[in-house]
Amino acid sequence: MLFPYLLLAPAMIVLALIFFYPLGHSLWLSFHSLNLNRPWQGTVWVGLENYQEILTDPDFYASLWRTAYWTVGSLVGELALALAAALVLNQTFPGRAIARAVILIPWAVPTVLVAIVFSTMFNTQGIVNELLFKAGLIDDYIPWLSSTSWAMPTLIFAHVWKSFPFLTIMLLAGLQSIPKNALEEAAMDG
Repeated sequence: MLFPYLLLAPAMIVLALIFFYPLGHSLWLSFHSLNLNRPWQGTVWVGLENYQEILTDPDFYASLWRTAYWTVGSLVGELALALAAALVLNQTFPGRAIARAVILIPWAVPTVLVAIVFSTMFNTQGIVNELLFKAGLIDDYIPWLSSTSWAMPTLIFAHVWKSFPFLTIMLLAGLQSIPKNALEEAAMDG
């Protein structure tokens, strides 16, 4: 009966090396102080001082807010856009196969290229400001990427544009796995 467990041993060892060792080492380091300018001097036990220091630092809470803002903005944006796209692509219409291929383009574009294109588009003298100004929606050009109020929404927009196609395909696969008779029964039931 021991044989099946021996087959799992290599996978468990790799899992321990890749996941559990760094996790344990990070936890151990969190209770120690290490001078990065002189790492050869070793670590000193400080107990909970690192945690006390970080929980009293206002920069920690500002970073925590930015992380939550990015995460919620990205997830809500991606899910809303991906669900809408998946529902449209699940319908039957002429050119559906082409639309399904075209929707993958943002996901296939390298991230570096997306960063260059969006930084050029959202530059103070970029095309976004030019179009908004000519349409009369803004009176003065907006510094999208250097403004404290506009930088994060602009970055979230770029991230959502790059990432939503993958989630669209996942949702579309889920929608297509629903049996047709279940959909017909649900339509009849209202």
